[in-house]
Amino acid sequence: MGNTKTQSTANTLSALFARKTVQYLVLLALILLCYGHTLDVPFYLDDNYSLRGNEAIQQVDLGALWKLYAARIVGYLTFALDYAVHGYTLAGYHLVNILIHVLATFMAYQVALALLKTPRLESMANEQAILWLPLITALIFAIHPLQIQAVTYIVQRLASLVALFYLSSMYCYLQFRLSKTPEKKIIFGFLLIISGCLALFTKQNAVTIPLVFLLLEWIFFNPQKKLIIAGAICSSISLLGAYLLLSIVLNQELFAFISERTRETVLLNRIEYLSVQMYVLWNYIQKFLLPVNLALIYEYAVPESFFSPGIFFPAVFHAGLILAAVLNRKAFPLAAFGILFYYTAHLVESSIIPIRDFAFDHRTYLPNFGLCLLVGSLVVAYLSRKPPTKAVLLLVCLVVLLLVALTWSRNQLWRDPIAFFQNELAINNDSFRSYCLLGEAYYSAGQLPEAISIFERAQPYVDNLVNRGNNTFESCYSIYAATLKEAGYLDEARELISRIPVTTFSPQMQSVVTMTLGNVEALSGNFSEAEAHFNRARTLDPDNIHAVSNLAKLKILMEELQQSYELFIQVQQADPGNVDAAIGLEYLSPLLRDNPQQ
Repeated sequence: MGNTKTQSTANTLSALFARKTVQYLVLLALILLCYGHTLDVPFYLDDNYSLRGNEAIQQVDLGALWKLYAARIVGYLTFALDYAVHGYTLAGYHLVNILIHVLATFMAYQVALALLKTPRLESMANEQAILWLPLITALIFAIHPLQIQAVTYIVQRLASLVALFYLSSMYCYLQFRLSKTPEKKIIFGFLLIISGCLALFTKQNAVTIPLVFLLLEWIFFNPQKKLIIAGAICSSISLLGAYLLLSIVLNQELFAFISERTRETVLLNRIEYLSVQMYVLWNYIQKFLLPVNLALIYEYAVPESFFSPGIFFPAVFHAGLILAAVLNRKAFPLAAFGILFYYTAHLVESSIIPIRDFAFDHRTYLPNFGLCLLVGSLVVAYLSRKPPTKAVLLLVCLVVLLLVALTWSRNQLWRDPIAFFQNELAINNDSFRSYCLLGEAYYSAGQLPEAISIFERAQPYVDNLVNRGNNTFESCYSIYAATLKEAGYLDEARELISRIPVTTFSPQMQSVVTMTLGNVEALSGNFSEAEAHFNRARTLDPDNIHAVSNLAKLKILMEELQQSYELFIQVQQADPGNVDAAIGLEYLSPLLRDNPQQ
């Protein structure tokens, strides 16, 4: 009797979810439940200079956006359109981010469904698979807490937007291959090109799209080996040709150009970065399976060797997982593709391209589709063997409710910066950056005593961060100095800087410390002393364009506009995409035109 009742419940659920409309409504309702209360989440970190302080998005000017953000112009165009419609109203940005997440979830559903129609799976796909695989895959993608950062953190829209276009290009490719008529092939081929281009000009990790197409062919379309080899060779030649063309256009030697364009920082070599990423990827997978203690900032130490136990064993795990996927691709194509997609989608940000920050949750947004597909395939494989018991149905409901609760509660934290960074500090209680960000949150809220207390507690943790060259140092001490200044502790601000052991630092870091002291003096109104410190910072590190930019801003306060203009020109020549220079030149140009004597 119990089995009959359970079977009846399962049949009722199957009948209810048999309609795609119902599935889409369920997905939409759960997303709104998880994210509906985030419309008032304030600007965080990069939001403040990429959006709120960025005049480039205050007009829909494709030429200006291309000059500053060519590689990410699609994403920044959406920010410009946002501003044109509602200015800096928070709800507008969040609504667009939630909409993008909804569309990406629907596209994840469609890709999972299309995979079941490929030659490899068409004969094996039963009603249970067609019904549940797309829904389970999209459901996890929609409500998993790891997805939050790409949705709630406004500027990380780029991660969710590139995922939308990336998944769209996969769907179009699958439909192109599955279409029986020339008309449909033309339509989906055209849409494939459009979605691929949109992805490429949203975020750089879209360059892995051709590799995913090769995976789709290899696993799902039973191609001959010659076709796979030919496809790989054509892809390699295309990439090499593109790099060669760019190196000629930019008048750079090819390998120097490739080296420059495939690193974001010179503070780490490629092996060091790859070593750290072995543990980062391990941690990402752990967070997917057990999404607790999520943080905005994760601190990782650079290992002494790739063969350190904390790095070597995760590396063996990754290699074993990839090998298992390759060897079992015919027996378990969906699971194999999910695993290989996960690592392929992480290639740009978690391999040999050094990036200053080792890890962020938003980098997992797109790769998580692979793990969602893996979980979906395992659940469907179980359901195909025997009908679900009452205990299984209850467990599934509990997992969904738990994910919704975790996502809702973490989004609730994002609404209050002080509570958010208190939680960060509870997770990373030896993180200099977490202390500084909490101190900044207190400072922004006008709670100066609390801010000073937190900044003081941060001091024992400064050395490791400074030795890594992390630019949090400058912003932290600038805000700390501003806090002391506003609280009336100017001497303490100077004394703070004097305690920093600059003689042990590299010239580059000495330059940062000296520049920070210039910021203190500028905040104190001591412009001549500030000017001297900024000039010394430039001498210590001629490549420190931040010192030049700060000096240019100081010259405006000193009413030396022509010198300010010339300094901003230097900044722009050194860094054509520098936002401060663009804003400064835009401000100064009409003033100098109307008053040439200045």
